[in-house]
Amino acid sequence: MLNLAHSGKAQTLVGEIAVEVNRLSKGRGERVNYDAERIGHALKKIGLSTRRLGKAGRGLVMDSTTIARIHELAKGYGDAGLEQDETNLRCLLCAENK
Repeated sequence: MLNLAHSGKAQTLVGEIAVEVNRLSKGRGERVNYDAERIGHALKKIGLSTRRLGKAGRGLVMDSTTIARIHELAKGYGDAGLEQDETNLRCLLCAENK
């Protein structure tokens, strides 16, 4: 989610999140494949409520509240992804939550 929060997009579909989760899990050698429905339920559990984003499906509006929540979650997972790299050099939330 942190990678997607830094992408600068106004909204992100749950299907896009599932693709990113599957890419990362495959890179870790996991064989589980997550579908959009399962990801949607997991997002709700961690306090990220999806909404209908038109005909394309459900997703998250990447507003300041959502992005702040994503950074809080990353901090709760041992600062996962908050270290500075080329994707978040100008992210004040990463610096604040580190």
